[in-house]
Amino acid sequence: MMKTRKKSGFSLLELMIAGVVLALGLLTSITVTLNAAALERTNTDRDTAKDAAKLQMQGLKGRGLVTLLEWIDGTQTPPAGWTADGTTVQGPFEVYGLKEQTGDTDGCGWVQITKRAGAVNDNLLDLTVRVEWETNGRDMAYELNSMKSDRGKRWETSQ
Repeated sequence: MMKTRKKSGFSLLELMIAGVVLALGLLTSITVTLNAAALERTNTDRDTAKDAAKLQMQGLKGRGLVTLLEWIDGTQTPPAGWTADGTTVQGPFEVYGLKEQTGDTDGCGWVQITKRAGAVNDNLLDLTVRVEWETNGRDMAYELNSMKSDRGKRWETSQ
């Protein structure tokens, strides 16, 4: 009687199953890493946009109301590239580090200052700062809105 020897090692089927499991694990790991990198880029770009918008808004709020009103009515020249029509002044600004949306050629950001109709003394302005950019093949936007007025600075008359 011949004794059969038990063969040690893995069969071809076991090796193929192990290879498929390893490949799936590797593919999942790569996918997670790529998604994390894309999310990091999106978050970095959003932070850049928020910082740029806040900086522009601070600049507008730091300017005197009279200056902004004179930009609107054309008695003072607004920044280069900006336009005014008597009730609104608007213009672009560049945001470094962000990719412009397809077809946009004047920078990622724009500012709009509008006289609010019917405001007391026409001294209430709506301020809008918007940043639009492209990240990871998607169009993104961030917008800040505020107001500026001469409230609390009314002229006092003496008798």
